[in-house]
Amino acid sequence: MIVVNLTGYDVEVSQEGDRAFTVTVRSKREVRVRGIETGVGRWSFGYTSSRHGKRWNVGFEMISVHGRVGDQSKTREVEVRLIGDRPSSGFVVKDDLRGFLYCTAARADIAGAFDVHVCLFAPAPSPPQVQAEKSMLTASSDGSFAIAYLQPSGSGLEVSVTCSGEGVRSARLELERSGSFKLGFLNELKSVERLVTVLPGQSSKVTWSPANGPADPVLLVTTINDALDQRKFQKFLSAIGCRVRAGLFGGMIPEFGDVFVMGDHEPVRHVMRLVLDLPWKVDVKESAELQVIG
Repeated sequence: MIVVNLTGYDVEVSQEGDRAFTVTVRSKREVRVRGIETGVGRWSFGYTSSRHGKRWNVGFEMISVHGRVGDQSKTREVEVRLIGDRPSSGFVVKDDLRGFLYCTAARADIAGAFDVHVCLFAPAPSPPQVQAEKSMLTASSDGSFAIAYLQPSGSGLEVSVTCSGEGVRSARLELERSGSFKLGFLNELKSVERLVTVLPGQSSKVTWSPANGPADPVLLVTTINDALDQRKFQKFLSAIGCRVRAGLFGGMIPEFGDVFVMGDHEPVRHVMRLVLDLPWKVDVKESAELQVIG
């Protein structure tokens, strides 16, 4: 368990079994707790452009609420219990470091102060399975064609790709991820990952295995105000395995490829696409939706 506390509160964590955690947040003064919600939360974050340049933005939502308590009491301690019974999911793209992350979460509504968010990012208890909408993808044009055979393999999907014909540059296999995302006027985030490229007359195999959440459970305690501090948020990103570094003139600079994937479980959506790359013509494509189960 990695604990990332971005607040000025004291935090104590006790573990019950493999996947249950009790988190106690202590304040130096009495606060009035108007209520505590538990359920599934979503973080959306990234840089957005304005007339003054790029600005760091962070948002948090309780997507579903499974429990709610509240007695308007004054206290120095807030205690929540989280059970990591669902794997965390989400991804971050390199462009403007935009991303969304789903987690098991609790939100404490504190009167006269920022809400306190307690979030558990947990891996799945077992490797996920992948189901494809189709077992074969084809793309053809004027005698040139590409075929991809999709077959479940262990905890992933094995794909055999063949490209044939004249007048074709190549065939490529792409994986598109997408999901709901709320940052300014943006409501969806997408990322396209190229899995393999095959030249005419060649074949190739590739196995795609979905990401299963962080390597170790990560517990985040923060407020929105603390998450807006880029240096603090960088600590959290590093804890889940998302490599970023501080820029020379401020901000965060990604140190990963085009995309960092924390977890591929729902509600992240997946489409596998076969693309026949034709010179001076529109590419020919066929796609299949994938489902990550587990």
